[in-house]
Amino acid sequence: MAAVFAMQGFGQFTAGLVTLIVTAGFKESLITASSASTCSGVCQLAADKMWRTVIGFGAVPGCIALYYRLTIPETPRYTFDVARDVVKAGSDIKAYVAGKPEGVPNEVVRVQAMQDNRDRLDIPEASWNDFFRHYSKWKYAKTLLGTAGSWFLLDVAFYGLSLNTPVILHQIGFSGGSTVYRQFYNTAVGNLVLVCAGAIPGYWFSVALVDTLGRKTIQIGGFAILTVLFCIIGFGFNKVGNKGIFALYVISEFFLNFGKFCFVPEEKAAHKVFPRPEYDNLHCTRRMLPHQVSLYFSRA
Repeated sequence: MAAVFAMQGFGQFTAGLVTLIVTAGFKESLITASSASTCSGVCQLAADKMWRTVIGFGAVPGCIALYYRLTIPETPRYTFDVARDVVKAGSDIKAYVAGKPEGVPNEVVRVQAMQDNRDRLDIPEASWNDFFRHYSKWKYAKTLLGTAGSWFLLDVAFYGLSLNTPVILHQIGFSGGSTVYRQFYNTAVGNLVLVCAGAIPGYWFSVALVDTLGRKTIQIGGFAILTVLFCIIGFGFNKVGNKGIFALYVISEFFLNFGKFCFVPEEKAAHKVFPRPEYDNLHCTRRMLPHQVSLYFSRA
C-alpha cells in the first residue's frame, strides 16, 4: 500500500513533464508576449489551448483507473457487508484462497439465500443520532481522533508547504522571464526540480525502509525533523538566504513524504474500524478541510 501511495511522486513528475512539453509545443506563439498583460492574439489562443491540453492529459489516468474500478470484482467484505450477498462472499473468499480472481457460486442457492436472509440482513440506515451516540464514548472517539486527526494535521503541513512552491521557485530563479514562454518554461522546470529533489526520493525511501526502521520510528523521527525544519524556515526566512531556503524546502519535502506514507497503517485502520459510508464521508472531510485551512493561512 505504501508503494501505491508513493506513485503520487511519479504522477507529479508526469504532470510537470506534460506541462513542459506543451509549453515547448506552443513556443512560437508564447514568445510574442512579454507578460500576461500583453498576451493577446496568438499568445492568448495558445495559452487557452495549453491549459485545456494539460487538463485533458490529466483526465487520462483517471479514465484508466475508472475502467479498472468498474470492472474489477468487489472484495468479499463489500459483497457481504454492503451487497448482503453471503453466498457470493463465501465463494469469493474460497476463490481468493485458491488463487482465482472471483468465485462462481450456484445461482439458485445464491438467490434463495438472499431471499431467506433479506429480513435478517436488513440493517437500518445510519443517522446523526447513531453517530453522536457511538462517538460520544471515548473508546470510539479516540479512534476517530487518532485516524482522522493525525491525517488532518499532517495534510495542513503538506498543503501548506505546496502552497509556498511559487515562493521557492522565485527564490531559486525559476520564476519570471522575458517572455510568457520563458515564464511557463521556468515554472515547469522548477517544479520538476523540486519533485525530483525532494518528493520522489522521500516517497521511495519510505517504501524501502518501512520494514527495516519500522513505521513508528520513521513517523516520530521524520516529524521531529520536520518540526525543526519548519521552525527554521518560519523564524529565519529572511536570514538563511535563497540557497538556504531552497535546501530547507527540499529537505522538508523529503521528510514530509518520507514520514507521511508511514501513516498507511492509520489509513488501513480506518478501513477496518469505520463502516464504508462513514469512512467515505470522513475521508472526504479529512482531505478537504486541511487544504482550505492551509489556503486560509497562506492568504492571511
